[in-house]
Amino acid sequence: MKDVALVLVVLAGCVMASAVLAAALVALSARRSGRSIQAEALIAIVLPLLNRARKTSTPKGRLAAIAANRKAGEALPPPAVSRRFRFHQQDVDGGRVFGLGQKGGRGDLHILYLHGGGFELHLLAQHWTIIAGLADRLPADVTIPLYPLVPEHDHKPAYALVERVYHDLISRVGAERLVIAGDSAGGGLALSFCQRLQARGGQMPAAMVLFSPWGDLTVSDPAQAEIAKRDLLLSISRTRASGKQWAGALAPGDPRVNPLSASMEGLPSTLILTGTDDILNADAHRLMASARAAGADFTLSEYPGMPHSWPVVPVPEGRAALDEAAAFIERHVGGT
Repeated sequence: MKDVALVLVVLAGCVMASAVLAAALVALSARRSGRSIQAEALIAIVLPLLNRARKTSTPKGRLAAIAANRKAGEALPPPAVSRRFRFHQQDVDGGRVFGLGQKGGRGDLHILYLHGGGFELHLLAQHWTIIAGLADRLPADVTIPLYPLVPEHDHKPAYALVERVYHDLISRVGAERLVIAGDSAGGGLALSFCQRLQARGGQMPAAMVLFSPWGDLTVSDPAQAEIAKRDLLLSISRTRASGKQWAGALAPGDPRVNPLSASMEGLPSTLILTGTDDILNADAHRLMASARAAGADFTLSEYPGMPHSWPVVPVPEGRAALDEAAAFIERHVGGT
């Protein structure tokens, strides 16, 4: 027994020493990179471990991830969010829609939020960090359409659901009090939806906020190959495969589904937030160039060293991005 106890003590000491060494290395790396210690730990330790466990960049891994996501279903708000807000859900034309409302009355404005997940994944628990973060800061009520996904569907039913929800919100709160926001694929969908509205003379929302938006379904920018070496979340092949399925019978570069191919003229004031360690950072820069050429009021805010959709994680850089998004919305929505 004494020998066993000694071994356990030695093992415990080794574990503790390893933890101290890892913490010191993370702190040193954070000083060099300029990232917070929390973000450095996420990027240096957590994301690589998740990638090795999931192996989602392979076709087989992608299908397994989708199957697991379908089994889990849409993520309901965590208890901390449920305590602060009124949560409700409803069916709209056969699709489900979540809502987050201010307790004690209606929020000062309304956000239509389109979640990311490569058009493949349901609303994730992490998305509530952005949704509740914006609702807290403004304050705002938020509507989240749970749009149909690939590979079961292409883009058509998703656009139909978003349009139905959008026009209902316009009739209830007014375009001047409505903001469209989204992350990743949801950010691309938000932009593409507004481009469709503008093309047929529809009423624009007051503003848009796009977190790490997917702007080009073809995933064909030459710069993305180099960025992919640093991107710990997205792979070019998996993202491209999802884009093809989302486009359906259309080419992935078709302006009806591909924001970078469509006109930027007449769009509302828009903030794009992007991290440099994200293959979609290339999309953000090309979207900005297209917007400037069209005379659109777009703002690009770039976070050095941040991965894809980093505001879903409660790190200082994520909170800073949510602060910036909320301040942008306040500037562009009258009376907030």
